[in-house]
Amino acid sequence: MNIMWKGKKMWQEKLSQPFSVTEEKTKRWLFLAIVVLYLTYFFRGLRSVWWYGYFNYTNNWMHGFIPRGLWGTILRLLCGNQTPSDHMLVLLQYGIGFIFGIYICTVLYRLIYKDGSLTAFLLFAIFSASTFNMFYMTELGFLDHVIYLLVILHIEISLRTDWRKSLAVGAILSVIFPWILETSAFLMCPVVVSICAIRMMEEKNLGFKSICVRLILAFLPTLVGIVVYRSMTVDEGSLNALAQEMQGRAFFDNNYLSVFNTFSEINLYNITPKCWVYIPPEVVIYASVVIGLLGLFLMNTRCNVRTMLSAMLLLIATSIVSYLTIYFGADYHRYYFSTVQAPMLIGIYLLQRHRSEHLTRMQGLLAGIICLLIILPIWDYRLWFWNQIYKDFWFESLFQRWGILG
Repeated sequence: MNIMWKGKKMWQEKLSQPFSVTEEKTKRWLFLAIVVLYLTYFFRGLRSVWWYGYFNYTNNWMHGFIPRGLWGTILRLLCGNQTPSDHMLVLLQYGIGFIFGIYICTVLYRLIYKDGSLTAFLLFAIFSASTFNMFYMTELGFLDHVIYLLVILHIEISLRTDWRKSLAVGAILSVIFPWILETSAFLMCPVVVSICAIRMMEEKNLGFKSICVRLILAFLPTLVGIVVYRSMTVDEGSLNALAQEMQGRAFFDNNYLSVFNTFSEINLYNITPKCWVYIPPEVVIYASVVIGLLGLFLMNTRCNVRTMLSAMLLLIATSIVSYLTIYFGADYHRYYFSTVQAPMLIGIYLLQRHRSEHLTRMQGLLAGIICLLIILPIWDYRLWFWNQIYKDFWFESLFQRWGILG
């Protein structure tokens, strides 16, 4: 009996230890494994540069107001009031997409190679092998990519500064977001607001009422900017002048020209549904897994109850708000993607904010088993992008050319 008691006590002690690894060799192999998993799926969704991306990067305000023209205006001014060259536009679109992937690899380095966090490994393993990781690069040339870089800029600033600077930078960026892409008011602004709120909740000297007042004052200009943006009219002469200016460019074709017809109205591509829009249960499951894992992680941190509950509510809210963008745009799968991507971005902040804290081994093992049981039945679920299927693994065509694959 004594031996059994000692054995039971030993296992209890082991299972109560942090869900992490400390051996350098193990951390190195885990880091390499997750980076390979992440990048092979990340590049699987890669698409080539296309006319819509060229339009997003050249649309500008030099001839008058046009929706989504801020980014193209900035690029043009940086090029001496000239339209960027075709080669530069290609490099920018690929580069901005790749920078996000590099950032995620940097986060993995910090959390897994440096800290040995198995919680981060589990969460990123689920996300990396999912359709949501692949979908990111199908958006090549979309203005979403530009704003995602600004979101991770805010995450890094929030990790390194106090709540005042986090709030100030978040407020400034949120004002800019809708002028680059109007749907970012639903897709990215809530992420920034959530990070600011969580950062403030961590301050014991700030009361709940004080935090709410500060958030309202900080992000009121964003709401005003959205109202102003929606009320501005588009000048037909501006559209015609821009179209004529681009006629000599290699990327100019009928597809590029057709976009101008939609920009004659501020309500771009809006086919607002009159009923509840279907959301695939697989999307709900993936979002729930991400939120659930992060909630379990928060329970094991030094966060007070107020911060933990607020963070959970914000994770759920950002996911729901991202889905509701369906009522303001037609690209449904972009919003299904953001339903998972939004809480994932907040999770990137939370995991790095509490890098030294971990689940227990018991919690980690149970969470891993439950996640596998939930995810495996829907493992082959894929978001579709305008009826285009995802490409094969990025290296398959190369291997086929070499004769390695049939």
